[in-house]
Amino acid sequence: SYYFVTYYYDNIKGYLFQMYTTDDITSNDIKWMQIDFKRFNVPVINNIISDSIIVFTTYDSLTKAYPLYFGKSKQYTSVVEVLNVTNTDPIYITKPKPQPAKDKVQFNIYWDQKYDIDRCNFLVYNLLGELISNKSDFLLNKINNYSGELTWYPKSNINGVYFVTFMIGTSFTTSIVIIE
Repeated sequence: SYYFVTYYYDNIKGYLFQMYTTDDITSNDIKWMQIDFKRFNVPVINNIISDSIIVFTTYDSLTKAYPLYFGKSKQYTSVVEVLNVTNTDPIYITKPKPQPAKDKVQFNIYWDQKYDIDRCNFLVYNLLGELISNKSDFLLNKINNYSGELTWYPKSNINGVYFVTFMIGTSFTTSIVIIE
């Protein structure tokens, strides 16, 4: 037989313990039976052998003896589980509105709270890859500590297709904007 002992402290009753027994610890569905303590007193742990076998005694009032019990921990097998982890970008922007735009373009912006959004860089490039606008042409209205409304005020007479890039840390995302 195998035994399992639990100890806990109750502020009113003091130290309490419960003992359980089973005949088989090799299955994954172990059936533990509670031992009635009317005939036992608090067990005393005598020794731990090889970090897996616990030796303890307790007084048995029925037999008026101190039987020696051995408890063995169940051997667990290692389980390797491969988790699919999805990496999320630290910054997310909605589609620009209006599209096409005239004097301003608005985006809803969401960011990972571990980043300081004030350090985010907003850049606008034309189809030739030339930088035509930077952070100074944007206005960020923070709604809370993870989202806000971003408005780009393009310079006049710049009709065309543009790439608006949002960079934070080492990550970036880009949106296409049409100005007419």
